[in-house]
Amino acid sequence: MENGELFYDDEHHALRAVIEGGQGYKKTALHLWPEMKAESAYAKLKHCVNGTNGELLRFGQVLEVCRFNERFDALYHACDELGHQRPKLKAPGEGRTKAIDAVAAATEVLGRALKALEREQQSDAPALKAVK
Repeated sequence: MENGELFYDDEHHALRAVIEGGQGYKKTALHLWPEMKAESAYAKLKHCVNGTNGELLRFGQVLEVCRFNERFDALYHACDELGHQRPKLKAPGEGRTKAIDAVAAATEVLGRALKALEREQQSDAPALKAVK
């Protein structure tokens, strides 16, 4: 479902929806903790998504779980809890277009600044000769 489930019981339910609707627990666990044994990583992830054994995912890990599974139920749950509308996915290439526009604007500002600096250096040159 593109916009997630209609309701989530809690943040753990939303995380489980991300994983169960995506790559699954084993692949997600190994993606998060490649240095761990598969069984240990799996058990750790299960504790994290169930809120047991004091295990929690850091915010960055939640983002990575969403990115890896290409599911965003955790984000939708956060929006629901905080009274925001659920976001829509960006159109393909939208991020690239914004980056290109930002680079073009920055290039224009840099060009103007370089011209202003050049004018300042040219106007300082006669004054420096007069001081010598």
